[in-house]
Amino acid sequence: MILNIVRKTKSKGKILTSDKMEVDENLLSLWLLNRIPIPHFKNRISMMKFITALSLLTEPVSSDLFGPVDFFYGKDKSIINKFKMSVSLLDGTNIEVVGDKFSPWGDDMPEGNKVLRNILLDEKNEKLTVKDYSSYGHSSKEDGLFVYEALCVDTFITFLSINYLNNANKSFLNWYDSKNTKVEYEGDGEEYWVFSLE
Repeated sequence: MILNIVRKTKSKGKILTSDKMEVDENLLSLWLLNRIPIPHFKNRISMMKFITALSLLTEPVSSDLFGPVDFFYGKDKSIINKFKMSVSLLDGTNIEVVGDKFSPWGDDMPEGNKVLRNILLDEKNEKLTVKDYSSYGHSSKEDGLFVYEALCVDTFITFLSINYLNNANKSFLNWYDSKNTKVEYEGDGEEYWVFSLE
């Protein structure tokens, strides 16, 4: 299953949309550093919920680039869609995770969120098939794999954007206006990300 994700911003009175970035199960596994199994998604909504819940656990409370808008957040950063979901761990146990931006960070963080957040944000050495993980570079190479030191799961949109740019051999995302005309964007607007259902 493939989903498209775009970044959006308002600049000079116009809504701009970035290049579409694809995400599938293989890319999710890389983003999560193979620390949990990727489920077989029943439909696009189940995949969107999975990405959203895990993104919220790795995204700082004060994140500059928030999302997904229109699925979890409103454009004014209000929360419009809280939910619960089951996530499997590598040992086969299932935990319940609450998709909620602020509750997971409080003292009353649900136990499932604590467990999963600790797994995702644990800084440890990793061996990956890719020479760059998000903005992190490898420290050495061993048995054909790239070795990373003290690596934890990066925020979803940062990982996805950098992965897209690296694979497309680009330095910057392209931005388009409502007529799908490529425009210059200087990074002067507040950005957010959305699932592109087109």
